[in-house]
Amino acid sequence: MTNVFDLFGPKHDEILNSLTDSTAWSPSERLKAFTGQFGVFSSMNEMILRGASKHLENIAETHNARTQRSLDALTKAAEAFTARQAAGSLMDDWRAYAEDSGQRTLMTLDTLRERGDIFLEHEAAGCPPVLVYDYELIVDGAELSRPCNYQLLRIVPPKGVEVEDWKRPYVIIDPRAGHGPGIGGFKEDSQVGVALRDGHPVYFVSFTKDPVPGQTLADVTRAEAEFVREVMRRHPKSSKPVVLGNCQGGWATLLLAATNP
Repeated sequence: MTNVFDLFGPKHDEILNSLTDSTAWSPSERLKAFTGQFGVFSSMNEMILRGASKHLENIAETHNARTQRSLDALTKAAEAFTARQAAGSLMDDWRAYAEDSGQRTLMTLDTLRERGDIFLEHEAAGCPPVLVYDYELIVDGAELSRPCNYQLLRIVPPKGVEVEDWKRPYVIIDPRAGHGPGIGGFKEDSQVGVALRDGHPVYFVSFTKDPVPGQTLADVTRAEAEFVREVMRRHPKSSKPVVLGNCQGGWATLLLAATNP
């Protein structure tokens, strides 16, 4: 069988390009080359047909097996239904099901109510970061010359965790992905937690609920650059900070690096 990579190799491209040059080939040579190319494409079509045939066979086998399992389950359910009806316990089963279903419905509605209350409380508090760690505000982007709604926070190490000022600090840019500020460190098993456990100072770039009127992405990038400079000023004996971010925070990090080499 023809190797599919041979269809796009340098030799194949050379043949196709030379076919357009009337001085490179005689009529008989050009006809022979065209014939050879048709043979290659025929082999490729054969490969595609074989693959499609095998794929359809797998689909048929899988669906047949699923259909048979469904029929077996339906047969067992019908037999069980008939047996319970003959034993006179069908109504008891129905009442038990209705009771269980009603309880689950009420529990679900109560969970949604509790979730709504938490949301309203969070909104009333101004949507503070959902960080699992305590923190202190270091730089407020709203007070910079090009104001924005981003902030630099210092993560306060939890009890039992010690950080060293001489170790390379971490600056983690929170992703603005619809989850609310702080999602990048809302649990201990996170980049924040890993860096803290290794003794690194950790800083967190978060944001407030609403942007400053008129702010642009360029303003945010300028603020993040100032945040990194502030971290460097606070740790003069350490190596340059590690700056990282996930999701939207990832391309924000790339913009920051590209504009501040």
